[in-house]
Amino acid sequence: MKENMIEAEKARTTYCTSLVKLLNGDQEMWVSAAGRRGYVPPRIRGNDKVIINKVDEGNSINRFNDAEQTIMREADVQNAKILAMGATRDMCKACQEAAKSRGILNRVVTPLKKLDN
Repeated sequence: MKENMIEAEKARTTYCTSLVKLLNGDQEMWVSAAGRRGYVPPRIRGNDKVIINKVDEGNSINRFNDAEQTIMREADVQNAKILAMGATRDMCKACQEAAKSRGILNRVVTPLKKLDN
């Protein structure tokens, strides 16, 4: 994904992709973008399924509209299992906590930002 990002995106946008297993056993690649709109350009998404499960209460503190949390929320809705997750930027504390609460932090292949104690 990073190879297909323009320079301005690399500094301000996070895209996340996840391999998920659906209830029927099928596997899909999902992709999401951070922010309220969640737009993922075709050069980034390719044939992956774009997930736009955004919430109005998302803000810069709770990070609910981060790309990773958007995918986690959609997996919850669909009862899908996240097999692997990676993003174009290190995973923030809020997303780490969301992944940990779902028991999937060990499936995150992105570096994790250092947590403050």
